[in-house]
Amino acid sequence: MKNKQSQFAFLRDIISPSEIIPIDMRYPHGYNVEHLTELCIEKVGNLPFLDADGYDFLDYSDCKTSTIQPQAKADILSLEAKKGAIRALIYNPFEDRIDFFFFPYEDWRNMAQTYGKCKTKLRLRSSYSKKTGLYKTFEPFRVNSFEELAKAR
Repeated sequence: MKNKQSQFAFLRDIISPSEIIPIDMRYPHGYNVEHLTELCIEKVGNLPFLDADGYDFLDYSDCKTSTIQPQAKADILSLEAKKGAIRALIYNPFEDRIDFFFFPYEDWRNMAQTYGKCKTKLRLRSSYSKKTGLYKTFEPFRVNSFEELAKAR
């Protein structure tokens, strides 16, 4: 999630409303958006952030951010060491919004794919339909809001 448009959306829609730090929206690259998003989950979900090996939060879940690519593919990468549920926030550049998904551990482990040269890394992948606004394989895991994502157990 390195592009300015997605960073701006995370600052606008997640981080600024959570009021964890003052935000100057003119400088989206000046913030570690992924880490601030984790802190917002901690605050909104009342879920202690630990940043441990294989998980971010006390319940062993992990926060992942991503952006739908121009080919309408969404990837959630580097899951091989994760020990619990995945809380995914995907920036949708076609709609300029963030979509939220909660993947319980057993479910994402069953749908994870290998990738990379050695085929040892794990990812979740879905296509996105600009026509319907739906993700092919992620829809059963969609939640309606950031608050619902942060509080999911």
